[in-house]
Amino acid sequence: MAAARRGRLAFLPLRSLVESDQWLHGPGGGQRALLGYAQGWALFRMLMEEQPRALGRYFELISLRKTPEHRLADFAEVFGTDLAKLARRHLAYIQRLVEGVR
Repeated sequence: MAAARRGRLAFLPLRSLVESDQWLHGPGGGQRALLGYAQGWALFRMLMEEQPRALGRYFELISLRKTPEHRLADFAEVFGTDLAKLARRHLAYIQRLVEGVR
């Protein structure tokens, strides 16, 4: 994530991260996959710290899903439809993590 923060690698859009696993198979290979996993971990941690009940509801909602078609809709149902606002919070959270600020 530090490389992305320094501009050497672009962060994955939050929508791409949530909507599917295609970011694993796209251009950028291993570095992009590592970045996606790191961003996903940071998103999970942020939601766990800031919205633990909503995260629990999200897990309940997706627990019976067998296919990925509803990922974005399920996410928006629990965390809201303003992905741009959530993406800004997510990137600010990543910045604090990378800089060691809590």
